Amino acid sequence: MKSVTEILKFCRDIDKEILYNNMRVAECHELLQNAGGSVSFVAMSKNKHNNSNPTEKIYIATHDKIERLTQKNEEIRAFKDAVYNEIDNLSPVEKIIIYGFYIKKFSWMRISAEVHFCIRQCKNIRDRAVEVLEDKFKSNKTIADFKFNG
Repeated sequence: MKSVTEILKFCRDIDKEILYNNMRVAECHELLQNAGGSVSFVAMSKNKHNNSNPTEKIYIATHDKIERLTQKNEEIRAFKDAVYNEIDNLSPVEKIIIYGFYIKKFSWMRISAEVHFCIRQCKNIRDRAVEVLEDKFKSNKTIADFKFNG
């Protein structure tokens, strides 16, 4: 499993990952439409055991890609929800610090002003919150089992 900080930094761009996957799905649908095919045709032709027609092979490969990307987005959304649910279980100050520093990339000056603590105290609170999240992330099956790209 990745470290808490790596997970939190990944969450910073998680919506961009979903957007990218959605763009690829849209391209696949466009490819099917431009080729005169439809997803329902692909689903029917997928049941054939011997697809020697190159067009059918492209349809099937494109449909498979759509399914993989859609499934990946569902997994990413579940992962994001699990991470945010664990952050939501922190104290209000811990939430502001973790969310502000890792997700929103706020400066320590801004975070300090938000919670009315000095920067050193904010960093200490962050360190304690990361330790709490480490235990919570390890015990959360959705987070622990998530497969990161690369």
